[in-house]
Amino acid sequence: MPALRESTLNKFTVLVHEGDVVLKGTVEKPLHHRLAQKAAQSVRGVTSVANLLKVIGPPRPDRDIEKDVLAYLKWAPHVDLDQIEYTVEDGVVKLAGPVDHHTSIFAMVNDLEKIRGVVGVDVSRLTVTKSQRKI
Repeated sequence: MPALRESTLNKFTVLVHEGDVVLKGTVEKPLHHRLAQKAAQSVRGVTSVANLLKVIGPPRPDRDIEKDVLAYLKWAPHVDLDQIEYTVEDGVVKLAGPVDHHTSIFAMVNDLEKIRGVVGVDVSRLTVTKSQRKI
């Protein structure tokens, strides 16, 4: 389908295992989300479709996204803004610095991905400072 061709915003993968299909990635419009779902369901042998595609809409300037990221980081209870460096490049939020726990990283990614225009969150430069006891 032409509407589902890969583009700057339509970037997704299709994973298949024994009739179960997982759609992962980003699409520009809700229509593309629905088209991908219907296309996957229409394939003979498909028994289930998990549509994890994120609708990100038209591109948003990095500077605008960065303002929303700063507002989030100021109020996030698990973030010390003085310790975290952040940039936004082509819709990808890049974070660096120390955090107390792995759960803080998970919470930040979960929250930051909800900001309009964010296409990804890179936490590879975050470090966990407190060791967590194993049970």
